[in-house]
Amino acid sequence: MLKKNAFIWTIMALLFSFLSPIVSVHAVSKKMESKPNIVQTSEESSIENIISSSEASSNASPLELERYSTTGKKTENSGEASLDALTTQSKSTTRFSKEEEVVKTRSLSDLTGPDTGMIYRPEKSLERDPLKGGTLSINQKFSVPGTEVAYNAFFRYHIGFKITWTVPEGMTPQQFINVMDMNNTSIWLGNNKLTISRDSFKINAEGKIEYEANSNSFDLFSIISYLWSLVFGKGTAEIWSYLHLDVNKLSENNPNDFSKNKIVTKGKLLPNKNNQLSSSVAFYNRKGKNTRTNTLTLSTWSNYISPWNAAKASSEENGKNDDTQANGSTEVQGVRRVLKGNNYKNRKVEIPITEKINPSEYIRVVNLFTKQVVPNVPVTIDSPAVKDDIDKKGDTSFLNRSTTYYYRGNQLISPVPIHFLQKSHLRLVVNGGGSYSEKEEIPVKGMVETEGEVVHYFYRVDQGEELSLENRSNQPKQLDARVIDLTAGDHTITIKAVNEFGLYNTAEIRVTVYSGQLSLYSVPNRINFGETKKSSEAITLPGISEGNLIVSDTRPKNKKTNWVLNLRSSGSLVEKRTSLTYTNRKDKQLTINQADQPIEENLPDKPNKDNLSEGWHNKTRGLFLTIPPEAQKIGGYSGSLTWTLQDTPQAN
Repeated sequence: MLKKNAFIWTIMALLFSFLSPIVSVHAVSKKMESKPNIVQTSEESSIENIISSSEASSNASPLELERYSTTGKKTENSGEASLDALTTQSKSTTRFSKEEEVVKTRSLSDLTGPDTGMIYRPEKSLERDPLKGGTLSINQKFSVPGTEVAYNAFFRYHIGFKITWTVPEGMTPQQFINVMDMNNTSIWLGNNKLTISRDSFKINAEGKIEYEANSNSFDLFSIISYLWSLVFGKGTAEIWSYLHLDVNKLSENNPNDFSKNKIVTKGKLLPNKNNQLSSSVAFYNRKGKNTRTNTLTLSTWSNYISPWNAAKASSEENGKNDDTQANGSTEVQGVRRVLKGNNYKNRKVEIPITEKINPSEYIRVVNLFTKQVVPNVPVTIDSPAVKDDIDKKGDTSFLNRSTTYYYRGNQLISPVPIHFLQKSHLRLVVNGGGSYSEKEEIPVKGMVETEGEVVHYFYRVDQGEELSLENRSNQPKQLDARVIDLTAGDHTITIKAVNEFGLYNTAEIRVTVYSGQLSLYSVPNRINFGETKKSSEAITLPGISEGNLIVSDTRPKNKKTNWVLNLRSSGSLVEKRTSLTYTNRKDKQLTINQADQPIEENLPDKPNKDNLSEGWHNKTRGLFLTIPPEAQKIGGYSGSLTWTLQDTPQAN
């Protein structure tokens, strides 16, 4: 009876083993969809796709620094099949893209895929910092004979293997475990994802991180067909490990960083004095034998940019004693002065606005580990970002200008800003305004107080277009200008002064422009004193006018002002002893000589046209020439007269 039951159970086990590939198809295909693929992100990708896509790795990372290296190690000679690690030449490339920033350093092992190696992906930042935040991935693929991880003991499948990771320099094993991003950390056997947690990773006696898989790590029913192929088909077992570390957590408490709040290393990829992070990943088969050890490396940093200038740091205005280190030391050995600012990422320099900024004078690269200045490190300076804050108080405008330059290293050095602060002021005082006729030039005078020597002037009438204003003064800060061609009405003229640094200020004057004007409508073309005979007595001759003397005032009645007509002669018509006089309409006799003599003024009602030559024909008014006997000489004589109309202020 016992023999019969044993035979039946054996037959059932064989049938189950043959049927299990069919039963497990659905479970396997579901797990294939969740397999992580770092380079290709398609929900339809399978493990087979990843293995065959290594040719596509050249199109992988938009910003990629790659150095390929490998250390393949076969620790024991055994009868089990093994493939030596591939050796490749070093290669370095750099590419930039706005869409994604990835820094990769891969170490290739046997049959490696494009997502194998130590890979760093920075977080996207406005500073485009290639060292900032993100994740550090340690990904490894092992391809080993299936019998190294699985075997069948009387049709009860047993599996087991172990992977260990050497912690990269700069972190502790416990820190390594604590900063794992378990949402993206996974281990796979073929297409089957292992069940893991943070507690699955232990620290062994050698201080390495250790993970040990066994049958409890799998859904044995879903993996049965895969194990069948490994045990009976002598297939190749493919084990993938994807460890994701949070760089922001990883950067905390760096022992080499003495800056306050660990500002130099905070949130950045781990630095290393040799500029390289290294981790060896070892695979142990189910018998505990080490069959694969691969070394993964990643380029990292040891230097950082810390802006500095000896002259500015020595001054009290822009420098201070170094207070940036938590332990009382200095950022650079032997240098006790730094530029003002809380730390190397917040340096500020205040210089006169007339001083040209030379950002190349502030380049300094410091080694985190030696605390020494590192010479001859290539540094790129971005185009400046300029921010102007303008304020106005009374007749003075104030400019606070902040000019920021970013320094970027060509050797994985993070970008660092330096801020230059400059100030300017501009005081504008303008004199002018009043009433003017349409054809009059409106005078504008004023002064400017500001830095620099160049001032440009503009004007705008009411809400019209801003136009350039010519300054007639040979002193750029003294304004002497004219505004013309204004139409009749009340206007606001805005004067604008701009200094050579772009700071401006405005002032307003108000004017009234009226239609019409005050003018000499006509003057006599000629005044003839006629012919006469010599006499023993003085002769007085009245002037005969050829043409009228008329003053025109077409201004509005409320805009008319008083006026005065002046007259002067070029000299004596005969000789010095003759006299030229003018009798005005008030019957006042006035002597005319070479100085302006007021002869007539406006009537109270200020008519539009005032004919001053009326009455001259009666020979009681106008010009008269008196010649004494001794000056009466035969001949003809002539001279010139100048009439000047003068507008005077309104009478009280």
